[in-house]
Amino acid sequence: MLSNELSTYVAVFGAFNLAVLSIFAWRIARMLASSRALASYIHNQNKNAVSLRQIAELSSEVTQLKDAYDALLESHKKLRSRIGMRKTREKRSNGVDSDAVPADESARVVYKNQLRAKLKQEGRL
Repeated sequence: MLSNELSTYVAVFGAFNLAVLSIFAWRIARMLASSRALASYIHNQNKNAVSLRQIAELSSEVTQLKDAYDALLESHKKLRSRIGMRKTREKRSNGVDSDAVPADESARVVYKNQLRAKLKQEGRL
């Protein structure tokens, strides 16, 4: 009788262990499948992503373009000043000094307002 009960307990315990082991195996298989899917997703995202080298190259090119643009603005400013001085010298050499600022303060304010209006009409201000 004891051996009969013992074999029943062993069979029940074995069935329980088999059920627990199959649940663990199923969970592990699901985790492996999801980890494979996640690894595949990360691999595809990294393949499509911009690399750090490309970002560094673009940053370098943008910096060079900005420096070139700043140099161009500076040289344009110098050329405008040079042309303005050249025109002023030509007017003075011809005896025309229409851009002379009056010495009187009230006349200077009127002169500046007229000059601003003239420049606005020309579209330069």
